[in-house]
Amino acid sequence: MKKLLVLSFLLASAAALFGQTLEAERLPDMNMPRAGHNMFYVGGSEHAGCLGVLGGTGTGTGSMTFSGTLTTTPNDNETLHFFYLGKGRDGSAVSTLDFSMQDGTLENVTNYHIAVGDGSYTSGAVNYATTLDMKMAIAYFNVSGYQNASETAETVYLHGEDVYTTATVDYQTGTITGATKGYLNTGTATAGKYVALIPSVTTETTLKFDSNSKTGTMTFLRGIQEKKYYSNNNAALSIEANAISDGTASGIFSVSETRKVRFSHGNLQYKNGIGWRFAEHQYNVAGSWTSDYVDLYGWGTWSGTSEQWHPLTIIDDNSYYTWNGDEYFKATLDGYNDWFTFSDTEWQYLLGHSTYGMAQVGNYNGIIILPDNLDLTINTNHNNWTNNTYTTDEWDNNLEPVGIVFLPAAGARHESSVPYVNSHGMYWSSTPNGATDAKHIWFSSNSMNSSYSYDRYDGRAVRLVRDL
Repeated sequence: MKKLLVLSFLLASAAALFGQTLEAERLPDMNMPRAGHNMFYVGGSEHAGCLGVLGGTGTGTGSMTFSGTLTTTPNDNETLHFFYLGKGRDGSAVSTLDFSMQDGTLENVTNYHIAVGDGSYTSGAVNYATTLDMKMAIAYFNVSGYQNASETAETVYLHGEDVYTTATVDYQTGTITGATKGYLNTGTATAGKYVALIPSVTTETTLKFDSNSKTGTMTFLRGIQEKKYYSNNNAALSIEANAISDGTASGIFSVSETRKVRFSHGNLQYKNGIGWRFAEHQYNVAGSWTSDYVDLYGWGTWSGTSEQWHPLTIIDDNSYYTWNGDEYFKATLDGYNDWFTFSDTEWQYLLGHSTYGMAQVGNYNGIIILPDNLDLTINTNHNNWTNNTYTTDEWDNNLEPVGIVFLPAAGARHESSVPYVNSHGMYWSSTPNGATDAKHIWFSSNSMNSSYSYDRYDGRAVRLVRDL
C-alpha cells in the first residue's frame, strides 16, 4: 500500500485544423485546478485494471495536490499512468466514458475533459509529479439556418464515420480509445456550442450535424486529433444547416440504441413503364390496383428482370416472393440508392420507444409518430381515428415541418383486390417468418400489432427510411 501525490497539471497549446485553415489557438479555460475536479485514477504497465484513486483538495493556478492509497502495490520501476477523467467523478471504478449527452456549454465540456500523465514507480517513494496530455479535442461551432423558435428548439445531433459516443480506458497501457460510434446529443440549436470529441484514426473525417428539420456538414482534413481546439480564430466555426430534401421527410427517429433514421416523405409507389417514386404527401394512398401508380406489393418486390420480383406480380404463391438482399428497392430509385426497409426488430423498437397515436389528416386515417425529442402532447389511446384530427393544411404547415410522420391506412391487396383502404394499415418489414410468411406492422382504429405475420404474396404498403 503506497500513498501517492500528484503535484502538477499542464495542457499543451492546441492548433485548429479545419477545412483549409490552420491556426494556432489557445485552449478555452479548461485548467483542471477548480472546484469539482477532484479525482485521478492510477494504472500500472504491469497490472490490469485500476490500481487506486487519488482525491484532490483545494484549487490552484497551475497545480493541485492529489493523494490516496493504492489497492495494489506496483512493481519497482513500473510505469504508472495517471488518468484525469473529467469533472465531478465520485471515485468509483471507470472503464468506459460516455460522451453521448452533451449540452453545448463550455462548463459541460469539463465533464468530458480527459488527460493522461505518466511516472515511474520507485519502491518507498510517495511523492510524484506528472504533466498531463489532453486525450480529447474540443470543437466550437455554430449551426446557422434556424429561422424560428420551433426550429431553434430542435435537438442537434453530431455524428459521422469517426464520431464516437463512448471511449474505453485501458489502465495498463495508459490509453483512451474510441469504442462506440454513434450520435452526440449537443442540445438545442442555439448559437456557440462546445463539444468534446474523441480523436479519430482517419486522415480526413466529415462531421454531420442533424436536427429534425435541418442538416449540415463540416470536414476536418486531418481527422479529429487530440489536444486540438477546432474554432475559427477563437470564434465559432460556421456550419450552414439546410432544409431536408431528396425525398426525405423531416424528423429523426431511433430504431435501435445506436441507429437513427429519417423516413421518406411518402409511401413507395410504382407505375409500369415509368418506375418508382414516393407519394407526393405522406397521407396519399393509391386506393386500388388499377390506379395510375400502385402502392401495395408482395414481400421482397423490386423491379428486377424476372416476374418473380416485379412490383405488379400478383401470383398467389408464397414461394414466388423472395428477398433479394441489398437490391431491394435500392437499384431502381434514381438518386435514392441508400433507402431501406425496417426489420421487424426495428419496427418494434420504433413503436416501443416513440410516442404515436391514431389520427385523421383531412379524410385520411392512419397513425402519427413523433420524432425523438419533440415535446408535443397527443392522444395516445388506440381506440379511434379521430383521437388526433388535423386538416391537410395543418399537417403540411405545422406538423410535418417539425418531423412528425404519418402512416396512412393504405389497406392491403389480395391478387388484384384492394380491401381495407382507410380502415387498416399494413407495412412490410424485411424480416421473413418461416418459408411462406413475412413480418409487418398492422393497425386499425382500435388496435396496433408491431410484429404481425402473413402470406408473402399479399400486397402491403412500404415506407422506406435512410440512415441519418
